Amino acid sequence: MDQIKIGKFIASMRKEQGLSQKQLAERIDVTDKTISKWETGNRLPDASILLRLSQELHIDVNELLAGEAFSSEEFSAEEYVKKSESNLVGLVGQLNENEKKRKGRGIGTIIGIVCIALAFAGVLGSSLPMGSVFDIFDLPTLCYLSGLKFLIITFSGRFHDYLNAWKLCLPGRELWEPC
Repeated sequence: MDQIKIGKFIASMRKEQGLSQKQLAERIDVTDKTISKWETGNRLPDASILLRLSQELHIDVNELLAGEAFSSEEFSAEEYVKKSESNLVGLVGQLNENEKKRKGRGIGTIIGIVCIALAFAGVLGSSLPMGSVFDIFDLPTLCYLSGLKFLIITFSGRFHDYLNAWKLCLPGRELWEPC
């Protein structure tokens, strides 16, 4: 599914109806910032809103998911059904991808916070003997830097990719796919 195409279509249909972002937002119980995110292609409308949004824009859900209006001459009934199925499969795929990113963010955030907490605990309560492997970086600094790395990777939306890269380094391992 092409989020940018869908966003431009939402914007054009909203303007065709003579609605501002704020007016459309009030009619479907979302914020005008949410409408803006849809129209710029940064996000897709939530599945629970699709029907109300399509009704307000006087289009059907299939047209909304395709990002284009269909004329009755353009498709036969069979082609229209196939287009509908394709759009629904695309929506489910997009929802699954969003769920994977959300789970990855949670895991990465927890790891990052734990590493930073360990760093602060190490700074406050321990000292390491000289001549160890930690001569370049002491343990608290290493934990702090690791925690920052995990938080940066997580909030950039790349934690899932990071885990997959590590999985590929291990023999006999497959890519991590959250449930």
